[in-house]
Amino acid sequence: MSTDIRVLAAACDLAVVRALELIGKRVVRVERSRFGALSRTGRPWHEAHTIWQPDSVMVDSALSGAWTTLPRLVNEHGCCSVVEAALQATLDDYVRGLVLARQPHEFADLEGRLHDLVG
Repeated sequence: MSTDIRVLAAACDLAVVRALELIGKRVVRVERSRFGALSRTGRPWHEAHTIWQPDSVMVDSALSGAWTTLPRLVNEHGCCSVVEAALQATLDDYVRGLVLARQPHEFADLEGRLHDLVG
């Protein structure tokens, strides 16, 4: 994978972790006991969706503001003629897929998606 795509993937990695963190904070707030349970597992906020399944309203709400940094990311660090709307759709689909499958985020999976995006 080219250096440009790896740099873009690294930047997008932060955006994905942040999006999953926003979802995690919403899902943990559903029940007060979940905060302690999450702490006991040692898992970070961005993995709460692997323990409790958030509903679609939580996910939609959390993701509605999750991608606000993408314009700056693409304008200042973009590569390979990636279009902001396509990048946002790719990241959004990736995060929604993780939440639905209750799977943790893996950098290699994200990197593969971005490679598919830029061809």
